[in-house]
Amino acid sequence: MLISEEFLLLVTTDEGKWLAGSPAVPIALAGGLLAELAASGRAAVDDRGRLAPPPTPAPLGDPILDRALVTFQQKLGKKPKDVLGKVAKGLGDELYDRLAATGIVECQRGRFLRPNRFPVRKPAERDRIWNDVAAVLSEKSAPDLRTGTLLGLTQAVGAVPSVFSPNSSA
Repeated sequence: MLISEEFLLLVTTDEGKWLAGSPAVPIALAGGLLAELAASGRAAVDDRGRLAPPPTPAPLGDPILDRALVTFQQKLGKKPKDVLGKVAKGLGDELYDRLAATGIVECQRGRFLRPNRFPVRKPAERDRIWNDVAAVLSEKSAPDLRTGTLLGLTQAVGAVPSVFSPNSSA
C-alpha cells in the first residue's frame, strides 16, 4: 500500500468523509507520492529546494507512482510545491478506487450536489496505520520514513487533532 493510500485512510471517517480540509488533502496525497519517490531514489531536490535529476529515474511499476515520476521529471528546476497541484489532480478518487478494489473502502458516488463518499469497510487496515503513527506521537516508537511521512502529512493538513484526538483510537 502506498503512503498516500495509508494517509487517505487516516483522514477518512468510517462514513467516508475527510477529517481535514478538502483543498489540502489532494496536495498532501501528492506530497506522499513525492516522499515515496524520493525514498526510492526516483525524485531529488537540490540545495535550492528545486526538483533535480534523480539518482534512479527508472519507473517503479506502479501506475500512480510512475505517472507522478514522469510529472516530477518534466518539471525539473521547479519547486516541488509548484508541481504538487498537477500531480494531485484526480489522485484522491484514483487512490480510493484502488482501496475499493481491495475491499478496504466502498465507493458511493454522489449525484448532482451530493459528494462522493468512501466508507471504510476494513477498519482493521486503518487501525493498523493509526496505531503505528500513534506510537510515534506517544514516543513509544521512533518514526521511520513511513510513519514520519504519515505524521507530517497529517500535520500539514491540520488533521492531527481530529485523527489523534483523545476520543479516537484504533
